[in-house]
Amino acid sequence: MSFDAHEEKIRKIFSGDARFMIPRNQRKYVWEENLSKGNLLDRALMSKEGDGNKQVVKCLYFYYNFMSENCSSPAELVMIRDIILDMKVIHIASEDELDCYDIFEILNARGVDLEDSELLKNFIFKYAQPQYTIDRAKEVWAKIEKNMEECNGNMEQFLAHYVTYRYYKPTKEEGVFRIIKANINKSEVNILLDNLLEASKRYIIFYHPEKANNETIKRCLDFFALVNHRQFRPLFMSLMDGYDNGWFTDKQLNNVCSYLKNFSFAYTLVMRNASNNIDTKIHELSQEVYAKHSEMVLNKIKIELNKFYPVYTEFEAAFLNIGFSNKNKKYSNSHNRKRMRYIWSEIEKYEQKTNELVCNIKECNLEHIMNDSESNACVSRVGNILLLSEHINSNMGNDSFEEKKKKLGNSRLSTVKNFLKYYGNLDVWNEETIEKRTRAVAKFAYNKVWKLD
Repeated sequence: MSFDAHEEKIRKIFSGDARFMIPRNQRKYVWEENLSKGNLLDRALMSKEGDGNKQVVKCLYFYYNFMSENCSSPAELVMIRDIILDMKVIHIASEDELDCYDIFEILNARGVDLEDSELLKNFIFKYAQPQYTIDRAKEVWAKIEKNMEECNGNMEQFLAHYVTYRYYKPTKEEGVFRIIKANINKSEVNILLDNLLEASKRYIIFYHPEKANNETIKRCLDFFALVNHRQFRPLFMSLMDGYDNGWFTDKQLNNVCSYLKNFSFAYTLVMRNASNNIDTKIHELSQEVYAKHSEMVLNKIKIELNKFYPVYTEFEAAFLNIGFSNKNKKYSNSHNRKRMRYIWSEIEKYEQKTNELVCNIKECNLEHIMNDSESNACVSRVGNILLLSEHINSNMGNDSFEEKKKKLGNSRLSTVKNFLKYYGNLDVWNEETIEKRTRAVAKFAYNKVWKLD
């Protein structure tokens, strides 16, 4: 880091192996154009092979990028330097591994709180029974961490959802570790660890729905991934726990999962309701499913959530406001594209009786029947959209309605065929027909495709 030729000279300050360059005055600095990250390390070190050197270089690059993007003045760098140089490292050695866990707890109680996962790991390793062995406990915990790597490293989130359905939702005052410690006997940590491992395996499908055991669960989790809705995860974990233990059948699990997807489609995607309105209810139901694992409690899920489900007039009014556009700023973001694509993909799957063409839906584009517009919001509505293969869609351009109808005849998709069946005899496609079709699709969605059982 340096200043350009017009800045005052730089003074170097050395402290041990740490070297920082700061200006005599605290004026804003600029990065020297010809300074590359590679020049900050000895080239001999950069050229050496080995994991140790790779980690050093990786660490350097991380902090170089972070500080160049986030530090706005030399004073901030000086402050960081002073904090680092003022740090003290205390090394405590013990030949007894169990003593290490006691030391860990004592030191943590006097310092900054660690992550719940670190505290929980220490607790498990400390009290792992002889028949389980500490080595075995470490091996299982490593598997849990590996499973979390497939979940974007969300260990803390996983543990919070685990505790929520097993006990109750953690708070700032009472976190995951405290809840588990208060509810688990020290002699039961082996069982706890095994349960965590199984739960971590199930958690992976929230991030990789394609790994689900059947198509119903996959489509359900695909939807929740689309809307980025994590609120229902404790309930799903409780249901899957019950299924794996033989308490629920395939039919029961599929039925409840389909219900939750259809409920959330209306409540979240269409109505855009805040998820915290049903937060407490979802958590209560997840705990009850785990505790009672009966068909009666599965029915209770529907009874309780039906109270939050919109009546059709509310649903239709919100459905009319869903839109996607490549030109209109109100509807042009990727979220609107994903919502529109999801709606028409699911309708297409519902319409196809044999599912022969389902595999091709991912390759389809969204086509505006009346040409897309920067100012006319009506053409962004659901009723003006069709799914089309990229080949047919690319040849549409800004064709007239008559020309588009001719090309639509080449499509094999059910939704396109139905469009031509009901609207193909029209000479004009305008705002009135767009609204009429949007209302028809809304009714079809509410009463058929996403109907609640």
